[in-house]
Amino acid sequence: MRKQLFIFLIFTCISCKENINDKLRGDWKLIEFMRDNEVLEELPNFPLTYFKDDNLIIYFESLMNYEIEGDSILFSEISDKNNILLKMQIEILDENTFIFYYKRRVTNKLIDSTYIIPLYSKWEKIK
Repeated sequence: MRKQLFIFLIFTCISCKENINDKLRGDWKLIEFMRDNEVLEELPNFPLTYFKDDNLIIYFESLMNYEIEGDSILFSEISDKNNILLKMQIEILDENTFIFYYKRRVTNKLIDSTYIIPLYSKWEKIK
């Protein structure tokens, strides 16, 4: 009886665990953008982002695989999941909103220096 109860509890816990991919599935639009710690009043013209089944994403009109590891999201090539194209931090605020945090490295070859610009983009699910 104890074994059966234990197995039932494990099965219940596993089946109740919410899949983060289910939360992301759908079409998303940009609603806020911050560059260098300043929220821009005029939004950049970003294309929509689409999270599809089988861990597929269309991001900036490119089809890629995605995988979530902890608080990071990794985008990889369709043909080679080991070839990581992008890595960003993701924060899911609720079922209709998430934020990508990332950094852009800008190199000025004239003065031989590199700047790192912190960015975030907030996305809302299209209903």
